[in-house]
Amino acid sequence: MLLLPVRSDLYVYFSQVGLHIAFISTLLSLWRNGPEKTLLGKKQIVPVFSVLLIGWSIYLFLAAGAIETKGAYSAGFVGQALRNLQNLANETRFSIIDTQANKEPSLSNTVSSGFSSMLRLYFPERKFKGEIIDANRVGKKSGGDAVRYFLWKNDQLTGPFPYVQAKSMLQPGT
Repeated sequence: MLLLPVRSDLYVYFSQVGLHIAFISTLLSLWRNGPEKTLLGKKQIVPVFSVLLIGWSIYLFLAAGAIETKGAYSAGFVGQALRNLQNLANETRFSIIDTQANKEPSLSNTVSSGFSSMLRLYFPERKFKGEIIDANRVGKKSGGDAVRYFLWKNDQLTGPFPYVQAKSMLQPGT
């Protein structure tokens, strides 16, 4: 598992390797010294558990790849957000409209839960009030002209826009 082409912080590799080594050594010990009457038989236990171990390793590889995809997606958003938000005035209220909320991955299922923390981390001197909302939840104008809207469309962050302009951009064909 150490050779996975993904970020090393996604899994605790050493504990995974340790568990695999302990499991294999236990199996080899059972195979060599175990009693004649085991659940599967002395000679069948190692191949059965080896197949299970290989299956688990393949699952971890696929899970790590899915996490890497979400990480790359959220990293792309963060870079664009930093460029777009740096010019906003202090204490600005804004919403990022996620037009891709029904896709996988989307801002709604990758970044939205940590968005407030991200704002405090990158802009500690400003008191931004931001949120990521699904395009289907954009309703009546709330907050007046003080709220600025950004659009996340085709993996690009555009804005800021006043409410009327952002709402018109959500219409099909725009």
